[in-house]
Amino acid sequence: MSYGKLLRKTIAESGLNSTDVIRACNTRGRKIDKAYLSRLLNDKAMPPSEELSRMFAEICGVDERKLVLEGYIEKAPIEIKEAFLSIKFMASMMGLSVFENEMTEELLEQLQKKLKEEPLSDFIISLIDEKADKIEFLKNGVKLWDSQSDFKFMLEEPLALTVSDNGMFPKIMEKSKVNLKIQSKYDDWDILAVKIKRTEEIIVRFALINKDTIVLKALNNNFETQELNVNDLTILGKVTQTITNI
Repeated sequence: MSYGKLLRKTIAESGLNSTDVIRACNTRGRKIDKAYLSRLLNDKAMPPSEELSRMFAEICGVDERKLVLEGYIEKAPIEIKEAFLSIKFMASMMGLSVFENEMTEELLEQLQKKLKEEPLSDFIISLIDEKADKIEFLKNGVKLWDSQSDFKFMLEEPLALTVSDNGMFPKIMEKSKVNLKIQSKYDDWDILAVKIKRTEEIIVRFALINKDTIVLKALNNNFETQELNVNDLTILGKVTQTITNI
């Protein structure tokens, strides 16, 4: 995410507008005009000084590190940005492996695209904060972080998968796209997207989860109920929403 897009998002989520930000800067002794702020918001000017980024963050009530870091990243050589993107991608994939989910080629492409669209500053801050938590743990012997937080898998938007059959008709139609939420634990009657290892088939079904087996039940009576050993399938994620029908 560019500095300008992050600044636009930050201002919008604060409930302020450009005029409010300009006025607040001016009252803090930093004179900026509408034309300059517009250039920043539309990526037509280089990120501002660290001082001004911190001021924007203070005005909008967000962690000042986000804008400061994003500004430095944008001004850094492309090799540095690509290095951080690679680290973020690898960390996300390791996070997925913790949850024993699997990425299809379609989901993998979406993941790479979405990671590029998100602020790198969020990822860097998460690394800094985790390190601080672990140092505190070593000092005090207090567990301050979740066992699965070493590599956080966080996306502002879920990934989407194309449904391959009418097993969940009429709730979900064949060729619809569904949003998937990747979790460490799933409950009975969640609608899950799963990959059957023997056939490589990907299906969307209601799931009843037992100790060693998962029952996959279709909504459409023309499709049979399947009971599979947990080792014979891979969970791709929980269906949270149907987003398009083709």
